[in-house]
Amino acid sequence: MLRKNIQKHPLITFYIVTCLFSWILWGLMIASQKGWLPFYVPVHWIGSFGPFVGAIIASLLIGGGGEVKKLFSLKFRFSLKFYLISIFGVAILYFLSLAVFYFIGNADFVSTGFPKLIELLWQIPILFPIFMIIAGPLGEEVGWRRFMLPRLLEKNNFTKANLICGFWWAFWHLPLFWMAGSGQYGMPLLLFFLEIIAVSVFFAWVYVNTAGSLWAALLTHTGMNVAGFMISDTYKLDSNLSYNIIFFIALLVSAILIAIKTPQKKIELSIK
Repeated sequence: MLRKNIQKHPLITFYIVTCLFSWILWGLMIASQKGWLPFYVPVHWIGSFGPFVGAIIASLLIGGGGEVKKLFSLKFRFSLKFYLISIFGVAILYFLSLAVFYFIGNADFVSTGFPKLIELLWQIPILFPIFMIIAGPLGEEVGWRRFMLPRLLEKNNFTKANLICGFWWAFWHLPLFWMAGSGQYGMPLLLFFLEIIAVSVFFAWVYVNTAGSLWAALLTHTGMNVAGFMISDTYKLDSNLSYNIIFFIALLVSAILIAIKTPQKKIELSIK
């Protein structure tokens, strides 16, 4: 009976396992930071593998090892256009937002901001594989885009599927708002939720247009995280409300344009 219920509601199973894995580990780290434990628990990056673990366990319960194997079909073959979009798409929105932020602040971006970014370019080949493996993309995309999104697209149109996926993706991050050192620490909760929902539309657009390529999803998420880290490390704008609002507007505009352009119909995106 239990197995049948799990097979009937795979997304619920996936999400429960995902949150249990991540939130227990993150909760231990937060408790150790606050001195509630006699030892330190450095498990931030391990907790990010909650969606990875959730997708594997749900797949095992649904169809065994064969179903798990399907999760890791990377699909390297897709157009050069979407290789460029996946790697640089969100990064361009980050840097455009930064330029607007400097313009509004009456600062000279070319002389004061751009040179700092140029100095960081050599780090990208080093940061990219590290970030892909331990900074979120691998731990998350197997779950959100590879397992969850195709199942949502089977029953909902493109926009509705991504509103659902984006909300639960954002909600999963909730404990990180109390974890010192995380990207969410000190950030306005509502603004973060809106940003994640908007960027999930961009991620899904890439994923759908690469025929469900996990590799494209990993590149998109890594490109976003590396660009975000470079700006954060250089300009310390994580908690700057004005910059984050500008970035959200950029994400929102891109999400609206994508939603308008994408046919609002159910999409069969089988995991093979």
